[in-house]
Amino acid sequence: MNRSPSAIKTQCRGFSLLEIIIFIAVLGVAGIGLLIPFGTILTETHKVDEQTRAIALAQYGMARAQGDKRLKGFSSLTNTAGSVSCPPPSGCTFGNNTLVVTVTSGWLGNPNYKVITSTVSGGGSATITSVVADY
Repeated sequence: MNRSPSAIKTQCRGFSLLEIIIFIAVLGVAGIGLLIPFGTILTETHKVDEQTRAIALAQYGMARAQGDKRLKGFSSLTNTAGSVSCPPPSGCTFGNNTLVVTVTSGWLGNPNYKVITSTVSGGGSATITSVVADY
């Protein structure tokens, strides 16, 4: 069976220019739709960083207060001027965050317990509370 070149040409039909342009347009719209959430994630990243710093700073304040108890004893945990002193370089302010550690005596009316609260406010916020005993 011998085919003519015109018969072979009609069987090997490819995509038209219009079909390719429509495909590229649809692909572009779908690509933009998929990329928009990534832009939102990138703009919200700084908030996560601030919150992570606030949590770490609250943990630091709690560890410092509990360390003071271990080094100086239970009776050394007092609420002086509303907060336990913070070390240098910048006192109780770290970037946009402010750390305040408060000590309250007599948890549930028992003088053998104290409540330590480490609170961070500012760019991020976090609060950690711990009950320590005189043991």
